[in-house]
Amino acid sequence: MGFWAALATAVTAAVSLALAVTTPPRSGPYCRSGCVDYPYTDAAAFVPRDYLWMYTAVLLALLLIVFFACLVEWVGPPRRVLSRFGFVFTTIGGAVLVIDYAIQLTVLQPALVRGQTEAVSPWTQYHHPSGVFIALENVGYGLLNLGFIFLGAALLRLPTRLERAAEWSSPSGVVSPGLPCCSMPWPIEPSLTTGSRSWRS
Repeated sequence: MGFWAALATAVTAAVSLALAVTTPPRSGPYCRSGCVDYPYTDAAAFVPRDYLWMYTAVLLALLLIVFFACLVEWVGPPRRVLSRFGFVFTTIGGAVLVIDYAIQLTVLQPALVRGQTEAVSPWTQYHHPSGVFIALENVGYGLLNLGFIFLGAALLRLPTRLERAAEWSSPSGVVSPGLPCCSMPWPIEPSLTTGSRSWRS
């Protein structure tokens, strides 16, 4: 079970990464063309293309929970409590991400297509950095990071080569999800003419 969970997680992560990288930013300082501005009602033109990556992201969050459940049983009794802490944080973080992406896919996406854009802007994925979507992502990935930290501690200095490889993979899991949140500059300047928020790189 653990092998297939790990394989499915790795494949899904690769597909999710490919979809995310090939989805161009539509707002913020990294947007180069086809940008949407507040209140983001023009985002309907990018449905469903801009939401495809979320389907694999939901699957990835669920697979991470399954994978961590397998790892809990793999760790020996002296450190099993650490792996259980990791599993708890991963489960909560994964649940937050699933809820976050499910709101986008089942509420925001249909609302944009139907033109039901009242009070949509705070919830949309284009509302950086103070939107609900980004806030929930930060919480979800922060909890996943904690889960990887505890898992790394549980696997620390285990005897076999495979176990040591799993130990070294845990810090990379801690770093990689948080890089987009830490590296993206989001300066905001209120617009005095429209009352909305405009972006400056």
